[in-house]
Amino acid sequence: MNEVHDVFRYPIERTEVDQDFLEHYLNDLKSAKNSEKRRLLSKFIYPISYWNLKKKRSFVFSNSRLLSDIIKGECVKKDSFILSGLRGSLFAIRHIIPYYTTHYISTKLYDIYMEDPTLTSKDASQLIRKTIQIIKLVSPKFIFLSNDSLFLERFLIYCAREDGIKTVCMQHGIFTAKGDFRILDGKYADYIFLWGDSQATIYKNNEFDMRKIRIIGYPHNTATRKENRTFNKKKVCILGQPFENYRIELGNRKKSIFEKLISILMAKGFKIFYKPHPGEKDCTFYPFNANLYKKNLKHALSEFDIFISLTSTALLEASIYGKIAIQLFDENFKVDHFNKLGYSYEYPASDLKNILDFIMFIDKPYTIPKSSILLNEDVSKRFLDILKTI
Repeated sequence: MNEVHDVFRYPIERTEVDQDFLEHYLNDLKSAKNSEKRRLLSKFIYPISYWNLKKKRSFVFSNSRLLSDIIKGECVKKDSFILSGLRGSLFAIRHIIPYYTTHYISTKLYDIYMEDPTLTSKDASQLIRKTIQIIKLVSPKFIFLSNDSLFLERFLIYCAREDGIKTVCMQHGIFTAKGDFRILDGKYADYIFLWGDSQATIYKNNEFDMRKIRIIGYPHNTATRKENRTFNKKKVCILGQPFENYRIELGNRKKSIFEKLISILMAKGFKIFYKPHPGEKDCTFYPFNANLYKKNLKHALSEFDIFISLTSTALLEASIYGKIAIQLFDENFKVDHFNKLGYSYEYPASDLKNILDFIMFIDKPYTIPKSSILLNEDVSKRFLDILKTI
């Protein structure tokens, strides 16, 4: 089934679970539309990207950051096309990959939603025809997306289906069994590629069509992982998350827990840095007593040995790269126990006064069991092998 009214459905339905989600999502789209920097970049990149449509490729990717190691694999790269926003377009330019920027499509979808969310207007029909034409020109076998829920991704899936193109949703972060299954990705695309069996079990327990699932594993190469033998435990990176975008009360609880944690550790001579999630736009929800870390996760993983968060996927990534990762478990966030799933160490947020002893006791990174997350030395090869099964 390929119904055009499904394109705008997810953010509205998610509001039943996370009451503030739709408002924050629309504000983000509005900000992106009105960004002068994006407008100027798009003005120069768009004409070049339109010329790229003459280059036919088998694989179209809508998220270059998440899938960079897959795309850069020699056999994948030569047959890839980037259909993404401005950041993805810049990635494509750096790696000499043909691309088309979706900035215009995204802004038009926002305008259409605000005027007529039924997608039956003249503007909507024109956008559908234009996007189908773009896909036809590239003529891919597959389109890969980092979600199949939000406006742009569902719209691309709708247009791809109109042209008979298969779509694949690539898992972009840890899914939790304790949350509402309605908000998880994978229900709209033709397939979903997951990180491991523990994630697939969530879908199986919710009577999902398992024929749509493939296990690709962690989507980055892990052959270069280095095991630390000594750790600088006096320098800690706290990984933020945008809970306030879903429910304001969760944003306030996050801030309260982190401020208490920071006060305890700073009193013992620790230097604490807070790395906001890209979705944390409102700095009033940052803990007031931490140094702000503005570099990306890649830099953080090279600079810190200790990472602490509530539910962040980056804890798993820290464990993968040989760092000490600790989940502060709090029932209010409806999240699984990361230590039971094999992702990281865990400590109760209700007992922060004793966390120092816990940190000092740990002497090695968390060992991730093979049954938890599949790790790939060459994820690009794994990617091509999986496509042979479809």
